[in-house]
Amino acid sequence: MCLRLIVFVAMVISFGCYAESFRLTRPYINSIAVLDLPPRSDTALVEVFLRDTPPDRAHEIVGEIEVSTMRALRSADDMLLHAKARARTMGADALIGVQFGSVTGSEVPYTTYDGNTKKPSGTSTHVSVLRTLKATAVRWRE
Repeated sequence: MCLRLIVFVAMVISFGCYAESFRLTRPYINSIAVLDLPPRSDTALVEVFLRDTPPDRAHEIVGEIEVSTMRALRSADDMLLHAKARARTMGADALIGVQFGSVTGSEVPYTTYDGNTKKPSGTSTHVSVLRTLKATAVRWRE
């Protein structure tokens, strides 16, 4: 009885540690900057404009940002927080043309440990979901 209890507690602790490390997995963030600007502070406001609602202010493009994740539970708000943080490091004032997308099933590419991008082959009982956020980082013209 005591041995079963010890094994059960060990399993709960192991699963808890695994779940915590999985929860903290960051999304993949890819960006390219066309302007070399100093980064903004961590608390600086970054405005967000969806693809269907362009800003009415004059602006210049700082770069492009793409956030992607394989975690189905990652919220769009969380992905947007990561995009805004990258925009701040690029010196941007806003994200425009923000759009979300997803690809499911065998269409989802994955990267092997040696860095090669491959597509899954054969059948799988696990359906993968690649979720993305794409945006253009801009700064306002004075």
